[in-house]
Amino acid sequence: MTAFEVLNQLNSSSERGFQLTKRNGILNSTWLIYLEEDFYYYFDIVESIIFNEKHKYSEDEFLKEFENSYFEIDCECG
Repeated sequence: MTAFEVLNQLNSSSERGFQLTKRNGILNSTWLIYLEEDFYYYFDIVESIIFNEKHKYSEDEFLKEFENSYFEIDCECG
């Protein structure tokens, strides 16, 4: 699914976030995305979850940054 589809799913979910597999060619990596106060926070799975400016994206910023990425939702995170 595209970045746009991930955000749509997250916006309609009752959970705060998702664990995602990000696919970029043959490379796969695991990430977390959370929705907090109208902003998206995106973390590498090994990072501490700290809602700060380093990890903060508006919807437009997220879509632009990840426009060529494809994702799979692994599970919901509360």
